[in-house]
Amino acid sequence: MGLIGGNLGYRILRYIAPGDRPRASSIDVYESPAHKMTTHFGAGFFERIRGRTVVDFGSGRGMEAIEIAKRGAREVIGGELQQRFRDEATKLAVEHGVGDTCK
Repeated sequence: MGLIGGNLGYRILRYIAPGDRPRASSIDVYESPAHKMTTHFGAGFFERIRGRTVVDFGSGRGMEAIEIAKRGAREVIGGELQQRFRDEATKLAVEHGVGDTCK
């Protein structure tokens, strides 16, 4: 199972798993990364990714990847083009205790 970020990821995932989950505005405002993911992917999202490898394209600072790792993913691979975000994501993963799970 993979997690694809951004508008492209949203469109692909809605095609694969259509449903009535709401789409937030272009400026997403959520209480937490967990709230964002359960809003988009449903209440059972974290159970579905437990023990799996998840790929997060366009991972930015890596907050969703960190949350996924904390919730039981075996491995989380983040893809981000901007070096400053990759550096920050690596630092944050270590600070949150999931540096060995997040790549």
